[in-house]
Amino acid sequence: MKNVIGNSAAETVAAQTPEAARVTGLQTLILELVLGSAFTSQDEKDRTVASVARCQNPATLAKWYRNAVIELADREEHQPVCYATGKQKEEITRLLNHVKIERREKTKVLLVINRLEEQEADEVIKGLLAKIEQREGGAKAAPGPRFFSTRDWALYEQETRFYSMQERNERMAYADLLNS
Repeated sequence: MKNVIGNSAAETVAAQTPEAARVTGLQTLILELVLGSAFTSQDEKDRTVASVARCQNPATLAKWYRNAVIELADREEHQPVCYATGKQKEEITRLLNHVKIERREKTKVLLVINRLEEQEADEVIKGLLAKIEQREGGAKAAPGPRFFSTRDWALYEQETRFYSMQERNERMAYADLLNS
């Protein structure tokens, strides 16, 4: 088998001093940290690549690495919160108005709707869709806006009206009288 690495390159790697190996290791750590972070801009990444290549002092690189770790941890800790978008809130509200969603569930979600983050809002939407689908016996709940005309809205309200227990019992008793 032919030697892939030229003789001069192989000799350079073998002859690398412990300090040079430490410099190379620190440079690699800094580059992996900065380039792999979601909290650095492209400009910061470009400047870091250029600067790390020029720096050959292990003490400076060690301080640089320590400061980079602290800075990125601070950025991660203090990242801005992305609350649910208006469309997500609208979709949640639309799903909460579905006949198959109980009042208790509506109240629970509506109390926290303004504090939901984007990912949590997506989970709530998926959960509501799953509950509706399950309670309707497998029929798929259609996401998206639902618009009613005035006449349709009146019919919808009549069909979904909540009755008190007493009113419900009276209606059931009246239905029993008619059926007997």
